[in-house]
Parts: sequence; C-alpha cells; structure tokens
Amino acid sequence: RELFGKMWWGIVLGLVAVGILQFVPQRAITRLLGEKANFAGLLRAVGAGVVLDVCSHGVLLVSMQLYQRGLSLGQTMAFLIASPWNSFSLTLILIALVGWKWTLLFTAISLLIALITGVIFSLLEKTGRVSANPNQLSLEAAAEEPGFREQFRKRRKSDGWIGIVVATFNEARMILKWIFF
Repeated sequence: RELFGKMWWGIVLGLVAVGILQFVPQRAITRLLGEKANFAGLLRAVGAGVVLDVCSHGVLLVSMQLYQRGLSLGQTMAFLIASPWNSFSLTLILIALVGWKWTLLFTAISLLIALITGVIFSLLEKTGRVSANPNQLSLEAAAEEPGFREQFRKRRKSDGWIGIVVATFNEARMILKWIFF
C-alpha cells in the first residue's frame, strides 16, 4: 500500500499519456522522432525522453505506446532510459543533495548511457539479432492515417468517454499487470 501510495501519480500520468498517444497519428511521431533508427533519430528519442517528464512506472506505458506507433527498438530503448533518469523532480532532488556539478555530470552520463543503449539495440536490429518493429511505417504509408482530432472525434462518437478510458486500460493492460505484480 505504501509503495502504491508513492507511485500512483506516475501510473496515472502514464495512462493519460497512453490515452492521448493512441490518437496521435503515426506520421506525427515518425516526423518528430525520425523515420529510421539512425543517429539523429536516436538523439531525438533521447531528447523526447528528457522533455517528457515521466517516472519509471509511467514511462513503461508511454514507451510501449510509442513502440506500437512505430518507433524502432533502439529509439524506444533510448527513450525508455532517458526519461526517468532525467525527470524534473529528480534533477531538483539531485541539485539539493549533491550540487550542480554532480547533477550535470549525472545528467550527461545518463544521456550518454541512453544513447549508447539505443545504438546497441539499433545495431542488433539491423543485424537481425532482434526483430524489427512490425509497426513501423514509412512517412508515405502513414500519410493516409487520419489526424488526431479526426481519430479522437470518431472514437468519442462511437464509444464515448467510457470507451476511450476502457481502450486506454486495454492498451496498458500488459504493463499494468507487471507493475502491480
């Protein structure tokens, strides 16, 4: 109960992000984070991990949804590692505990670790040692997908708000099982 009392807000933020991401067109994610798992795409994924301040529980939900929306395995791993290590609250705590210099060193090393991990997984993917993401689409193929508003309005009309909440929990069901386990 005590652990859940400390982590519930991260799970809720992750669920909200998953609920929103299910309507974000794949082309938007592909444009923002890169079509291929090249170095620039990995840097963008690390940057997105830093910008999206999600705790280690909520980031699992968000990265799962990004993977389902077409991110490469390398980008997903880079995002997954960069986000919880560089959260705003952790940065403030580190500054208070160890000062600016050590906090900047910690941040730089964590970003480097996220980037190196993304490169390793991208290489494993390119050499065929791990499977490529079957959800990846080229920008041309994703261009036909409806936009955020169209997808949201269509779902809200057909399923209502309760349907959207149920779909969000269905998207997050596997990760939630592991978190609660």
